[in-house]
Amino acid sequence: MKVNTIENLKRDNGNFVYEGREYILTQPAYLDYNGAYCQPYYYHAMAICLADQSDSDGWQPAYSVEFELLDTYNPDIMEEDEACNWDEPDSVSRCGEYTLMGGRYC
Repeated sequence: MKVNTIENLKRDNGNFVYEGREYILTQPAYLDYNGAYCQPYYYHAMAICLADQSDSDGWQPAYSVEFELLDTYNPDIMEEDEACNWDEPDSVSRCGEYTLMGGRYC
């Protein structure tokens, strides 16, 4: 069974502070699309918050995180790490639960 650690998640996926709480991405952010226009418009990832406690079964709150593309971003001439302000997500919302044991969501 895969066991994630906070240190590994930080190293592999990143972390940020939002409204005074530190969050750790549990996966790499990926480009998501606006269904109406099929245009890329934000990066999405799931995260956990270090301030949250896990329950007796190891589950803790999970959050959906969105990073909007910067107006100055041009994918033809710029690297993906320049696409968004990765230190300041545009939205963070609770969306379920996550367990470090197995790296699963529900």
